[in-house]
Amino acid sequence: MDLNIIDISLLSALIAGISGAISSFIVTKLQLNQKTKIWNSEFAVNYSKLYSNDPPATKVLLKQFSIGLIIHIDEMERTINKYYIPNQFKLSIGRNVDNDIICNDNYASRDHGLFFSKGHSVYYQDLSPLHKTKINEKEIIKCCKLNNKDKIKIGNSIFEYIQLK
Repeated sequence: MDLNIIDISLLSALIAGISGAISSFIVTKLQLNQKTKIWNSEFAVNYSKLYSNDPPATKVLLKQFSIGLIIHIDEMERTINKYYIPNQFKLSIGRNVDNDIICNDNYASRDHGLFFSKGHSVYYQDLSPLHKTKINEKEIIKCCKLNNKDKIKIGNSIFEYIQLK
């Protein structure tokens, strides 16, 4: 009889320990998700402040937290410029000087498209009804998930997407 009481006590303690560990895990996971959402939403604001105060530090920050890289290349595949894409961030592209990536190409629209990250993926959204975008020589309609080493053709300009994380 004493053996059964010990078995029940051990079983009760084991169940209590397991349920406590599960509860702690769930609470920690929820807190981490909440902190990640706050960090992602504040990143754009903090990036803008840093960019206006210290552009070199901004480049370091972008490299560290980026999940993708857009490389503007010429016809000989030499790098013209690089644009980092952090998580939960958007980069506009077109001829208009208000765009993040200015594409000096007569066959690009003023506001041609948008590179954006969602989760751990980077997408391209075509905003131009007149001048279409090609990814790996295929014309896209509206939005497309980018894969590592995809070539994006906007007018006569070529960009390559590199997945970083």
